[in-house]
Amino acid sequence: PEWSRWDQDNRIAEAKKLLHEAGYDENNPLSCELLYNTTDNHKKVAVSATSLWKQALGFVEVNLVNKEWKPYLDTRRNGNYEIARAGWCGDYNEASAFL
Repeated sequence: PEWSRWDQDNRIAEAKKLLHEAGYDENNPLSCELLYNTTDNHKKVAVSATSLWKQALGFVEVNLVNKEWKPYLDTRRNGNYEIARAGWCGDYNEASAFL
């Protein structure tokens, strides 16, 4: 896509423009939930993402929702979330696992 060649400042400006067009601003912040499963690293990623969104956009309020693995999977499978953090790693020791 065209935006893949944009620098970070242009991406942030476009995100703000689109959020304003959708009716979000300092007086009406975007509020959403970020679902993640219970591990320290997943929590660090979730906290970091929300912090970066807040820093770059200013008017984004993210509520972190933490669930243990099985309830997390059930929630994702049922589509009962707004944003979900996901991860993946190779399941066998071979480069083709990442293709």
